[in-house]
Amino acid sequence: MNDDDVFVVGDVSGKGIPASLLQASAHSLFRTLARETINPAELVTRISREVFAENAGSSYLTCLVLRIDAAHRTLTYVNAGHPTGLMVGRSRDRLLSRGGPPAGLFPETAYEAEVVSLEDGDLGVIVSDGITEALEEDGIPAADILSRSLSRVPAPRTPERVCDALMDVAQRSAGPRGVANWQDDKTVFAFLFEDHDVPGA
Repeated sequence: MNDDDVFVVGDVSGKGIPASLLQASAHSLFRTLARETINPAELVTRISREVFAENAGSSYLTCLVLRIDAAHRTLTYVNAGHPTGLMVGRSRDRLLSRGGPPAGLFPETAYEAEVVSLEDGDLGVIVSDGITEALEEDGIPAADILSRSLSRVPAPRTPERVCDALMDVAQRSAGPRGVANWQDDKTVFAFLFEDHDVPGA
């Protein structure tokens, strides 16, 4: 990692050509606006405004935007209606849930960022709703199911092993109960924070 890395995991609403067009537009917006700001709250606010201007709320996207400051061992994130992300640490697990509604759903939305301290060995995991829906169980929060699934990944829990394990479980799942012919895009993004990411460590 560099001193300041920004990552985005997102999912657009709908299917087919409209969804593909929104995905292409959102990708371009993120690349362009990230050159002007790496503040996750400001970035998502500007993305949301632009997406609404194009679609008037009929199409939108969920996303989780993270800025990792390796030098100061912090992660700043905004969750715009996306499935809750997880930071799994040696001492405790932390939810990446703070932010606001999906981007582009309303004309003006203020997003709230949260800063999380990082420790050596912290594992970050972000998934799309295709994963959370595949793991769905009645009455159990998706974040709890995700955490339990992670606990079953054998050591060492590398990002590669985590991605492979979650994708394997999701691919074998029949999906949400009572939903016929269910299928959705499945994405897993995992990263490990280690001391050698920090300059001079």
